[in-house]
Amino acid sequence: MKHIFHESELTFSFSENWKVMRYDEHRYYKIVSGRSISGVDFACITPEDHLILIEVKNFFQYQQDGVINDLGRFAEEMKEKILDTLDLIDIIHRYHGRKWSYRILYGLVRRFPSLHYDWWYWSTMYDLHLSSEKLRFILVLESVADPKVVKRMITDLGRKEDVAMPEFKVLSVDDMQMVGMDVQQSDVDQP
Repeated sequence: MKHIFHESELTFSFSENWKVMRYDEHRYYKIVSGRSISGVDFACITPEDHLILIEVKNFFQYQQDGVINDLGRFAEEMKEKILDTLDLIDIIHRYHGRKWSYRILYGLVRRFPSLHYDWWYWSTMYDLHLSSEKLRFILVLESVADPKVVKRMITDLGRKEDVAMPEFKVLSVDDMQMVGMDVQQSDVDQP
C-alpha cells in the first residue's frame, strides 16, 4: 500500500517500500516547534538507504498568484529550514545517546525496528545524514519564481555565511520525477 499525504494543495504518493515521516508533525519536532527552529515537511528513507528531506511551498495555494513577495527573505528561510532540520537530527541523536535504555537496547532495535520505531527512524536518519552521497534535500516549489534563481540564492547565502549546505534541488511539481514518489495537484488541502 502506498503512503499518501496531502500538503499545500498537493498530493504526495510514496511507494510502500519507502519509510516516510511527517517530520514537522513528529512529537520530537513539536517539542521545539515555535522556538526559532523550523523543519521540513517530510523525511523519507528509501529502499536504497537514502535520506530525502522534502519541503513543500505552494505560492498558488489559497488563490494566490504564485509570486514570492520577498525572494531574499524566502531564500533565508529555506536555508535556515535545511540547517535546522539537520541540527535537530543531531540533537535527537545526542538526546537518545544519553538515555541508558537506548544505549542498552539500540543494537536490538537496529535489527528489529518495530521494537522502538522512533529510535530506529531517527538513528537511521542520523546515520544517513552523515554521508553526502546518502542525503538529499528537495524543495518542491510551486511559484512563478525561477527555481534556478531560488537555488542560487539559497546556495549563495550558505557560502556567504560559510555554512556547509547539503546537496539540494528546487523543483516544481511538473519537474518531480523520482522512482518511488509521485506528486500531483490536489483540489483541496486535506489533513
